[in-house]
Amino acid sequence: MVLSKEKLKDIVGDLQIGMKCFLHKKTLELVCYPDNLDFDPSLKEYWQDAFNKLEAAPDAFVEIEKPTSSEEFKMMEEFTETIDDKNLQEELRRVLQRKSPFRNWKSIISDYQEFSERWYEFRDLKFREIIEEQLEFE
Repeated sequence: MVLSKEKLKDIVGDLQIGMKCFLHKKTLELVCYPDNLDFDPSLKEYWQDAFNKLEAAPDAFVEIEKPTSSEEFKMMEEFTETIDDKNLQEELRRVLQRKSPFRNWKSIISDYQEFSERWYEFRDLKFREIIEEQLEFE
């Protein structure tokens, strides 16, 4: 299944903000809803159209899964190795070995605008690669 860059960008954005995403195998229609609806059941009514589409034709849709925590951790490790500022690189390596690596790593990288922008571009690219791998088998 081949998707346009725009469709991939939409999926990446939705997954990164915590949505569950499903793609229609033939029409490529994207149907998403928040992954945490159990936290606030009152929101389920707002997303009822999405549920109805998925329930009406469950075999017509494929779920696009967000990268796992392990995959996201690997992204951070890989990106850290691309940083040419050796002090920052070493600081990020140390953070990845400590408690709460995600929060602390992102806190540090956000203090460096140039690297922060590069990080989000790198992360988006890795998300797209993972999504494309998932859809290769559909």
